[in-house]
This record gives sequence, C-alpha cells and structure tokens, in this order.
Amino acid sequence: MKKAIVIVAIIVACLAQMITLTGCSPIAGGFILGLMMASGNTEDLIDTSVSPDGRYTLEAYCADGGATTDFAVKVYEKTDVGKKKIYHQYHQKDVVINWESDNVVNINGVKLDLSKGETYKSYDYPSRYDLPVNE
Repeated sequence: MKKAIVIVAIIVACLAQMITLTGCSPIAGGFILGLMMASGNTEDLIDTSVSPDGRYTLEAYCADGGATTDFAVKVYEKTDVGKKKIYHQYHQKDVVINWESDNVVNINGVKLDLSKGETYKSYDYPSRYDLPVNE
C-alpha cells in the first residue's frame, strides 16, 4: 500500500511540474505524461549473419513500436561509419537469413544484391523519405 501511494505521489508531482512549466491543462499534462510512460519503442537483436567471404555483416532486429504500431523486422548492414537499413518488413517478428553468394542474401524470401546497394522496405514511400539510418 505504501509503495502505491509513493508511486501515485510521484506521478502527481511530475504532472504538477509539467503543468507549471508548460502552462498546459491537467488533461493535456496527463496525456503527455501517459505518452511518455507508454512509449515502448524498442529494437531487440534477433539474429546476426556474416557473408561467406566476411565482407558483409548483417544485424536483424525485431522492432516493437509499443501501443502505436505493430512489430517489424529491420535488418541493417554494419559499415565502417555505422549501420545502413537494407530490409524493413512490417507485421513480422521472425527472420531467416540465407546467403546465396558472397554478395547476394535472401532475407525472408526477399533476394538482395548488396554489391548493387539493393534494399527492401514493405512500405512504398517516395525516395525523399528514404533517409540513411545513423544509429
């Protein structure tokens, strides 16, 4: 019981501080606090794969957008300067990575030639939204 009272007191104090600092209404402050507490955007590493010649290293993640979006599989190619997203499949949790050659990889049935810079995304945005990932 004591623990619950402490938690409620902390939440009320945070909400009051947000209202004071932002000048927003208690309803808006509560909404903002709820969003902050519920945001569960995570990416969990589910597989790593290296090409037969060792030139390419891929890391596959299961992305969970929390309450706002469904699961997705994202595969990144590790480079000298970071990571480059090469595969993004929405509504999926599992990944199967098979190398067909030193440069060609099959990810969940999608064949990509990494030497040609091929990528796959299950959504079809105009190229101006296809920005490099620097994580």
